Amino acid sequence: MQALAVLDLSYNQLSGPIPSILGNLTYTEKLYMQGNRLTGTIPPELGNMSTLHYLELNDNQLTGSIPSELGKLTGLYDLNLANNSLEGPIPNNISSCVNLNSFNAHGNKLNGTIPRSLCKLESMTSLNLSSNHLSGPIPIELSRINNLDILDLSCNMITGPIPSAIGSLEHLLKLNLSKNALVGFIPAEFGNLRSIMEIDLSNNHLGGLIPQELGMLQNLMLL
Repeated sequence: MQALAVLDLSYNQLSGPIPSILGNLTYTEKLYMQGNRLTGTIPPELGNMSTLHYLELNDNQLTGSIPSELGKLTGLYDLNLANNSLEGPIPNNISSCVNLNSFNAHGNKLNGTIPRSLCKLESMTSLNLSSNHLSGPIPIELSRINNLDILDLSCNMITGPIPSAIGSLEHLLKLNLSKNALVGFIPAEFGNLRSIMEIDLSNNHLGGLIPQELGMLQNLMLL
């Protein structure tokens, strides 16, 4: 099985832990195990799957932390850990997955701050960290991920102002910062988000005037 290119066990009724021996599949490019009843922790041995492009472990019952060893998967395009019970901080070295296009950790119990190092993921188009226990400010460094289409940080405990530099994300289609503890004003720089279709800032502590610049957003359908 070492030459196996795709392992798809998704949407079954599999239970128990993820076998650590899967780390021996060094030629596997796609590992789909989402939509099962898998429990236990994510084996750090998965970081040995050196040719892996897609790792889909979402919609299970996984616990523990995100292994820092996943940072060794430098060819990874898609990392989906959504809808589990993972906790602890997001490892800084996830930023070593330099080809990562999508990172979805929605619906877990992750805590700590959003790593500033995520700005190194220049290929990323979708970042979804919603519905966790993340705190601290929105890192201004996220504005360096120029290819972002989707940024969803909703339903956390994020504080501080909205960085005006977010307005430089010219490809952004969806921005969801709702249900946090953000303060300050809506940045006038949001008027530069010419591709934006959805902005959700509801259920925060924002004040001041609604910037007139938002009237320039011709594609905006939800505010």
